[in-house]
Amino acid sequence: MRILAIETSCDETSLALVDNGRTVVSMDTASQELYHRAFGGVVPEIAARRHLEVFYPTLKACLTKGVAASLSAEKTIQNASSSNKQHNYNHKEYNLKALSSHRDAYLTVLKNTIDAIAVTTHPGLIGSLFVGTNAAKSLAYLLEKPLIGVSHLKAHFYSLVMTGKITFPYLGLLVSGGHTILALVKTPLELEVLGSTLDDACGECFDKIARALELPYPGGAAIEELARTGDETYFTYPIFRPQQNKLSRYRYAFSYSGLKTAVIHNSPRYLTTPYHTDFNWDTLKPHIAASFQKAALTQLVEQTLAAARELGITQIGICGGVAANKYLKTLFNKAHLPKKKNNLAPANLTYVTPPLELCTDNAAMIGGIAYHYYLAGAVCENIFDLTPTAKSFKRDLVL
Repeated sequence: MRILAIETSCDETSLALVDNGRTVVSMDTASQELYHRAFGGVVPEIAARRHLEVFYPTLKACLTKGVAASLSAEKTIQNASSSNKQHNYNHKEYNLKALSSHRDAYLTVLKNTIDAIAVTTHPGLIGSLFVGTNAAKSLAYLLEKPLIGVSHLKAHFYSLVMTGKITFPYLGLLVSGGHTILALVKTPLELEVLGSTLDDACGECFDKIARALELPYPGGAAIEELARTGDETYFTYPIFRPQQNKLSRYRYAFSYSGLKTAVIHNSPRYLTTPYHTDFNWDTLKPHIAASFQKAALTQLVEQTLAAARELGITQIGICGGVAANKYLKTLFNKAHLPKKKNNLAPANLTYVTPPLELCTDNAAMIGGIAYHYYLAGAVCENIFDLTPTAKSFKRDLVL
């Protein structure tokens, strides 16, 4: 079964063709990083407008890599395109027949090779979600294909399964700019949430600290790079450690607001005052970055390993944008050293992270989990009833 998947939940416009929930036939993603860099974060209005601008070129690129790999289909499309170029009409006089042929060629290819359309419906920026869902509705209606609405969060957890290196059940840690969630993943569609952030997401905290340190957006990569030359023991920042009481629903929770405040008080905004004159800002900045990174990621490792020990789980999957952080992988490996006393981790523990293209927001994971939605019968009966939602995960703890 081949699914055309659409992902527009935040600031990446991504489309992919996925076979049977595992094989990525093609994927094309348009990033908006440069458009938001001047603001130090994602601007929702700009994100939505940019999705509109790049959606069709991204769709075309995805199809060229995947569906149009068929030589006959590619030739049909190219012929229709060149036929239009051969006519010297002015701006107001298009060759409607050639344009129609071009369009019909794409429709024929799509109808013959795509079995369903999948799209992210929640959570995300509402304007961005509307662009993706409206495009998905149009394609499903035009091609007469079933439409599948997908949870962006479940898709991130499923990206681990697409690596082929992990099996159910496993402990999933989702760490991104919008979410920090620890869950027991039992099946593609069944997850038990063990804990989530009580305030800021880990990735969001990285972005805000990067802004305070006058580093470029996105902050995660910038802080990781700067921290390599710093001393992680130079500053002692608070690490959130909830009580491991089995009766508490917050024993695996995360929190970053206190850490964020502590680090910002070491930023130029506070240090460049008459009371702080004996320091070299360029020298301190790498130490702040390294100390912050250690504190921010240590709580992820501690909470995850504590849950693994309690549940007896030997497989841990780390997904989301922050999963690309190499220092996070180093911390997990250090925590699992056999020679370490009071080791939190159970024996034979294995860690899995997706490749970089599956860590950030992408349509491949949407198409992957959509296959299981389809098998479960979770298909929209009326495609015009599909409405994107921006449900707050940390309030209701529902995926």
